[in-house]
Amino acid sequence: MDEMTDAEFLRDFAKRRCTCRYGEEQRDAERLEEIADRVEMKRFKIHWLDGKEQTIVGPNISDAFYRAGFGAGAVSAIDYYEEVTDEEA
Repeated sequence: MDEMTDAEFLRDFAKRRCTCRYGEEQRDAERLEEIADRVEMKRFKIHWLDGKEQTIVGPNISDAFYRAGFGAGAVSAIDYYEEVTDEEA
C-alpha cells in the first residue's frame, strides 16, 4: 500500500469511517493519534464572569475547551478568552 499524506489519510478516513474492518480501525486510530501529536498546540486564557482566569491548551479554542473537560453549558460563564503568545507566557 502506498503511503498517504496526512491530508489524504484524513479525507479517506472520513469517507469510510463506518465501513472499515477491525484491523483497519486499529491502524487508523494509531495514525490519527500520530497526526494529533503533530498538531501545534496553542494556549488560551479563559476570563470567567466571576473574575477568575484559567489557561487551557489545544490546537484551537473549541478543542482546548473540550480537552479541559468543560461542557457546552460552561460557555455561558465565559466573559472572553484570548490566545496566549510566547511573549506573554
